[in-house]
Amino acid sequence: MASPIVDVIAVLTESVDANACWRKLKQRLKQEGNETTINSHSLRMVTIGVA
Repeated sequence: MASPIVDVIAVLTESVDANACWRKLKQRLKQEGNETTINSHSLRMVTIGVA
């Protein structure tokens, strides 16, 4: 099961391997000192069904 953030990255980048894009993005953010990605493997999102 893919995480929602990987789905968003797949749409925005049109990448065939969105998981690799997400891993690379987390790596770059960590190198820049961005604290928000150090301990996250995925970003959880809540979806609301529309009837």
